[in-house]
Amino acid sequence: MLGRRVAAALHRALQTTDRWQCLELSAVRRACEEMQVEPPFAVGYQQALAHRLGADVVVAGRIEGVAVNALEGTVTVRLILDFVDRIGGQSMMALEAVGSSRRSAGGPRPTDIIVSEALADACRAVAELADTVPAYTGQVVAVSAKELSIQSASDVPVTTGDRLLLYRVVGGEQPSAKLIGVLMVKNVEGAQVKATVLARDGDIYTGDVAVCVGPAHPGVKATH
Repeated sequence: MLGRRVAAALHRALQTTDRWQCLELSAVRRACEEMQVEPPFAVGYQQALAHRLGADVVVAGRIEGVAVNALEGTVTVRLILDFVDRIGGQSMMALEAVGSSRRSAGGPRPTDIIVSEALADACRAVAELADTVPAYTGQVVAVSAKELSIQSASDVPVTTGDRLLLYRVVGGEQPSAKLIGVLMVKNVEGAQVKATVLARDGDIYTGDVAVCVGPAHPGVKATH
C-alpha cells in the first residue's frame, strides 16, 4: 500500500515539472496484472513492462524505511529510486530522497495521514532533483560504429557521463518520436558533443535527436 502511495505521489510530482510525460497509473497496474508480475521488479521485467506500455523510461525503487517518533509526532521516510531505459536496461538516474511530516499543534492527527504527507514530501524532493537534469537537445551530425558526433541545439551544456536518449522524429500531420538508442556523453568541446552508444534499437542516422535524461545535477539551478 505504501508503494502505491509513493507511485501516485511521484506521478503528481513529476508531472508538475513539465519535463516528463507520465503514463496513467491504472494502465501500469493493468499491464502488471495481465503480465502476472508484481514488484519488486528485476530489470528484465521493467523493460518488458516498458515495451508493453510504450514507455521510454521506467521508474522503480523502494521505501528504505519509515521512522515514526510518537513523542514528537514526526514521520521520516527515505526513498531509493532508479530511472531505467527501455532498450538497454541502463540506469539513467539513481536518486535518493528523504521526506518528513509532523502532527500539527492544533490537535491529534492520524499517523497514516502524516506518513502520506512524508511520502509526498520525499517525492517532491525527487522531482526537484530530476528537474536539475540539463534540458539539453542535440542533433546527430556524424555516425561511426560506437561513437556519435552531436551538434548541440540548445545553450544548455552537458558534461561527461550524462545520459542521452536518442530519437528519430517521423514527420507528417502528427509528428512522432521513436526511441532508437541510449547514449553516454564522452567528450564536450563547445557545441560539439561526442557520445558513446550504450544500446540501440536499429540503425542510427544523421538528423536523429538526442535528449538528456540524467543524471541529476544537485545544486544546479533547474533549466527549462
